Amino acid sequence: MIENKLTKLAFDRSDRHFVLWDKSRKIIEKGTFGLWWRENGDDKHTFISQLDQVEVEELVHSVKVTGRHSAGWNMTWEAKLCDDEVGIEVEMKFENISNAPIELVDAILLEGEYVKPDGVSDKWWVFENGWQSWSPSVSRSGIRASKLPRFLWLRDINLGSLRYRSTWLKRGILSEMVGRLTTVDSDESLILGTLTTNQGFTEVFTDKNKFRVTCQAEIKVPVGSSWESDRVIAFTASRATALDTYADKVAKAMHIKKIKPPMTGWCSWYWYGPAINHQNLLSELEIMKKLSQTLPLKVFLIDGGWSKWGEWLTPYKSKFPQGLKSIAQKTVEAGFIPGLWLAPFMIQRGSDIYRNHPEWLLRDKHNRPLEVRKITASSLVNEIGGLAMYGLDPTHPEAQKYLVSVMKTVVNDWGFRYLKLDFLYGACMGEIYYQSMSRLEALRAGLKVIREAVGDEIYILGCGCPIEAGVGIIDALRIGLDTGQPLTRTIPVVGGVINDFCYRRARQNVEARSFMNSKWWNNDPDCILVADSQQLHATEKEAMTSLLRRVGGQVFLGDSLKEITDEHIEKYLRPLFEEKT
Repeated sequence: MIENKLTKLAFDRSDRHFVLWDKSRKIIEKGTFGLWWRENGDDKHTFISQLDQVEVEELVHSVKVTGRHSAGWNMTWEAKLCDDEVGIEVEMKFENISNAPIELVDAILLEGEYVKPDGVSDKWWVFENGWQSWSPSVSRSGIRASKLPRFLWLRDINLGSLRYRSTWLKRGILSEMVGRLTTVDSDESLILGTLTTNQGFTEVFTDKNKFRVTCQAEIKVPVGSSWESDRVIAFTASRATALDTYADKVAKAMHIKKIKPPMTGWCSWYWYGPAINHQNLLSELEIMKKLSQTLPLKVFLIDGGWSKWGEWLTPYKSKFPQGLKSIAQKTVEAGFIPGLWLAPFMIQRGSDIYRNHPEWLLRDKHNRPLEVRKITASSLVNEIGGLAMYGLDPTHPEAQKYLVSVMKTVVNDWGFRYLKLDFLYGACMGEIYYQSMSRLEALRAGLKVIREAVGDEIYILGCGCPIEAGVGIIDALRIGLDTGQPLTRTIPVVGGVINDFCYRRARQNVEARSFMNSKWWNNDPDCILVADSQQLHATEKEAMTSLLRRVGGQVFLGDSLKEITDEHIEKYLRPLFEEKT
C-alpha cells in the first residue's frame, strides 16, 4: 500500500485488483487495467489478472505493476497519488519483445467501480463531453446510451470519436476526454479524464458507478519498440469546482502558460453563406467602420465560399477578380484585422489535389482514398458529388509542404492575421496514414505544421476540431453547433424553427464547456445573431446574451451589419462588448 495525506492506494497481488481510499472510505474498488490488441486479426482483451508473470514495485507515492504476456510483450502500469486531491494519475507503457510487430488498439488505463458516499441515492448526474466542436456536450441526469444524430443537416456532428466500442457498457455514456460522475443528492464528483493529449483519443465509459477509461493506440508497434499512453487522472472534488480543477490540471500538464485575449468581430457566413463576393464584403466593411465607433469590433472574417475546397491558392475569379489580398489590405486600412476561413484537411472531389496528388489523401483499410464525410453523412449527402470530401493526410511529407505553402501565402503574401481552420476532424478519419501514428497524433502533427508555418503571432481559431487535438496549439476553439443556417434562414417559419434549434444546441455546449475557457484557449460560441430576418425568438437571443456575459468567450456578429438596429445593439450586443472593454 502507498499513501499520502489524502489518499491510499493498494494493489492486491493475489487477485490483481486495486482499491483507492480517502481517509474515511473507499473511492474506487475492483480497479483493474489492461490492453486491447490484435493477434492474427483477432481482437484480444487482456487484463493484468490474466498475465502469468507480474511484478509490483511500490515507491513512496507511486506503484508500478509490470506484466508479461506469452505472445512476447510487456505492459507496465504506473499510478501516482495526486498531491492536492483524493485521486491517482495513471499512464501505461507497452514493449514489444516478440519477433513480429504487434497491433495495439486501446490501452485500458482504468476500470472499476466508484463507491458513492454513504446515504446517497443511486440516481446519477453525468457530464458527457462530445468528441469535437459541434458534438453535443451536456450534464445529464440518468444513464442512457450515447447515440449519434444522423439527420441530414447534422451530418458532421460526430458524438464519439468514430470507433464505437460501447459493447462493454451497452447502454452507458461515452464521454470524450473527460467525464464526471455524481449522484444527484451528493456534492462529491468523480472526475475521469486525460491530462495530456499527445498519444491517442481518451474515452470515458460510464454506467451508473461502473467506469472504463481508455487511450486509443491505433498503431503497430515494431519489434523491439515501445509505446506510451497519455496520462489520465481519477480524482474526487465538489460538483461545482470539479471540471474547473480538471481544466487547471490539463493546462499545467500541457504547459499552457498564456492565453491570448479573446477576439471580437464580424463573420460573413451566417448572412451570406457561400454567396460572398468582392462587392458585398466591401459593403459590409464600410458599415463595420461606422459600427466600430459603437462596438469594439476587431476582426473582419471572410468565411466559406471564396474557393473550391482544396484549391486554397486560387480564389474564385468570378467573385474575387482582384483576389483576396486587396480585401485584406482594405481591411487593415479600415483599422481591422483581416481574417480568413479555410478547411486545410478537406479536399473536394474534382479539385486539383484530388486529381493530381491522390497519394496525399487519407486511405481506408483497403488503401483506397477515403471519403471522410461519408462516414458521418446520411446516404442522401453521399450522392451529392459537390459535398463529397476527402481527407488530406497530415503525416505525408509532400502534403505537409503543401500546407506550409498555403499558410505562408495566406499570411505573408495576402496578409491575413486571423485564421478560422474548419472541419479539422477530417484529418482524423484515416485508417491508414503515411506515417504510422494514431488519429490524434496525425491531426496534432498537421496543426503543428500550420502553427510553425504561420508563427505564434497569428491567431488561430479551430472549428470542427476534436477537443483534445487543439490543446496547446490553437488560440480559440468553437465549442458548439453552428448558431444558425444561412441557407434556410429566409424560409418562413422553417428558418426560425431551425435557427431556434441551433441556438439552443449551441447554448447547451457553451454552458457545458465553459470550464475550458481562458484555460486552454478562448471559447468561441459561434456568431451572435440578432437581425429580425434570422427569425430567432427573442427569448433565445436574450438567453444567449445572458449566458455569454456570465461565462465569457469570443464575440462575433453574424448578421449583415446593415440589419443591426440601435435596439439590437442596446438590448443584445452592447452588454456583451461592455464585458470585453
